[in-house]
Amino acid sequence: MRTLLLLLAGLACATPAWAADYVVLESVGDRPEFRPAVDRLAKIHDAPIISFDPADLAPLATEIRRHRPAYVALVMAPEDVELDFQRRFLQMATEIDDDPFVDFAYGYVTGLTGEDALALVEAGVRAHAKPRPFLHGVLSGGGRTSFEGQGSYRLRTVELPMVRGVVKGQGREHDRDFVKGFLPKLTACGVVEFVGHGMPSYIVGGPDWKDLADLELDAAVVLSVPCFTGVTHVWYQEDFRAGVLKRKTVPLEESVALRVIAAGPSGFTAYLCGRPAGPELYTDLVRLVVDGMTLGDARRRDYDKTVLGFLGFGEERLVLPPRQDGQPIRSPRDSVRDIMVEGAAGGILYGDPAVRPFEPRKDEDPLEVHAEREGGGLAIRLACPRSRFWSLCGDQTARFDGSMALRAYARVPLDDLAVGGVVVASCRLGPRDADHRLIWAVEDDRGQRYLHVKLMFSRKEAKESGDLAARIVVQPTDGEGLTRGGETVEPKRQARGGGTAAPRRDLSQTKVDPVLEEAARRYEVPRDALEAALRATAATLGKGDVPERKALDDLAKFEGIGFRAVCALLTVGHHHYRTTELLRVTYQPGDEKLLLDLAEEDLPGWGSWGVLEGLGVTKSKKARKYLLGRLARETDSGLFMSTAQGLAHLGEREAVPTVAARLLAFDPQWGGVQRHLVVVLGRIGGPEACTALERYAADERAKHAEMARRFLEQLK
Repeated sequence: MRTLLLLLAGLACATPAWAADYVVLESVGDRPEFRPAVDRLAKIHDAPIISFDPADLAPLATEIRRHRPAYVALVMAPEDVELDFQRRFLQMATEIDDDPFVDFAYGYVTGLTGEDALALVEAGVRAHAKPRPFLHGVLSGGGRTSFEGQGSYRLRTVELPMVRGVVKGQGREHDRDFVKGFLPKLTACGVVEFVGHGMPSYIVGGPDWKDLADLELDAAVVLSVPCFTGVTHVWYQEDFRAGVLKRKTVPLEESVALRVIAAGPSGFTAYLCGRPAGPELYTDLVRLVVDGMTLGDARRRDYDKTVLGFLGFGEERLVLPPRQDGQPIRSPRDSVRDIMVEGAAGGILYGDPAVRPFEPRKDEDPLEVHAEREGGGLAIRLACPRSRFWSLCGDQTARFDGSMALRAYARVPLDDLAVGGVVVASCRLGPRDADHRLIWAVEDDRGQRYLHVKLMFSRKEAKESGDLAARIVVQPTDGEGLTRGGETVEPKRQARGGGTAAPRRDLSQTKVDPVLEEAARRYEVPRDALEAALRATAATLGKGDVPERKALDDLAKFEGIGFRAVCALLTVGHHHYRTTELLRVTYQPGDEKLLLDLAEEDLPGWGSWGVLEGLGVTKSKKARKYLLGRLARETDSGLFMSTAQGLAHLGEREAVPTVAARLLAFDPQWGGVQRHLVVVLGRIGGPEACTALERYAADERAKHAEMARRFLEQLK
């Protein structure tokens, strides 16, 4: 615990300018010992205090939308800080505006005692007022022998000093004498890192709560890799024998997290659940030390990468079901999607999120990101030495080439650039072109627009290759602009919205494979027409060797045969969001019959979505009649969405009442298509669509209210 002298020293520190737009949330209720931490945060940041009920976040979401804070501190009793609350709060934090990303940085303030909670705040004040010199302390459990040593943590050109200790131990048993002798060395460190496996009360084969009662830190930032070491009291364990999730508790005084908080850090990041957290916490370290980022913004970027993980599996945004005692354990549909991606939501920051503990070190990021305007668009260059792949590029939220992916992530300003597409112009590992996959999405953040990109590549290929060098091009458009894109992985399950699961198609493919040969025979499509359709598919994604305009013109020359070729691609799930353009340039009256026949089939890879939307570009009476009838009876959210999109191509106002009714029902099971239904109404237009958009934008449940308002401005 902090002494009174240390506390007074913190209070006396002169504090530099803090970030504006700060809110203090408190749920301490009848726990007055935590009230001083609430009042101190409010005074430091000149911030409003909002009381809330952890069991009901709906009123809190309304208050946050009203204040639009950049930073939020949650002062809570340690019994209330747990995984289910964190998941619900994080979900809410992504739903303040239309985009899928987290809308503010936040951190928890708690402690074994109220004094510890206040000391956590004061440590942040000291770190923010006088950034610490960097000394990296690492303590690992589970070694065969105990030893300590010195080394360095290398950025791009600078090597920062490091002191390291490895503890001999297995399970709860460990070399307690070694830990006792090593802990004082961490007092001088600016960053402390715990490594190994973990449980709420101990690091496997390393220090436990008893050891950490002797730890003293001087406003250091602590990053804890072991699982469950962020647990203060409540945690959840999977009982595979019983097949249920069990709610468990660790005594407050035996919590690793509360012992670390009592030691005097300025910030502490750990996980409330089981998840290999190393790669994200290593990038946290770089963001804090190189960029001079705040504690909250570093954690927020990790949450944003979690969002991209969900988008990469075809979700519209985070999908975090509640965690409850006795809840049946789901058999994972996909181990990465359902364990690693969801587990990433359990990361937690303890401390004032606005604290900036280190001065930035310009141009020292080992993962280089350069963005510059080019030809009306934007060119992004990414580079990383192979030696840093494992610490800075590990992606445990995606799979590539049969194993967990590597990735390069960047968030770059877009300013006023409307995105027409984002394509990978080149991706090389050493001298070789590398297979890759891209996920991207646009964020609106407090009046500024940013592009998040995640370029994934093969861990297996990286082992045999050299440094990463990639170039990503953001293409401009004069229209509204796209908000997300890339290649998603289809989960190993029945595809949502129609379509059986199937191996993911390589959309850059331009050669006919046996699967496509069989589809071509069904439609009597010659090889040259099928190859033209493949080239056009790749070109509209910015892939392949043929420019987009030429590829579309070449396909259009085949006329009706080209239309049949595109239908062949749809039957095997080889399509994307711009396939409708291929149908448009090849359509001839009567061809809609091919799509009408396909509309009644269950196609792989969400091919049915492409068929239903594609019917709209035919502009035929038969297509119009079919789509209106399908819209009236469709109960699947994805198929309803794509049917509505087809009618939007037709400008069919008769569809507006049905679409509006679905949108305004605010069915939680249809949350993923809300945004698309808003777009449909905005594109069809008319008085009824405007009325529906006005009602939607005024409702507190609306996730895409800003988008609805933008359409209303255009329509009026």
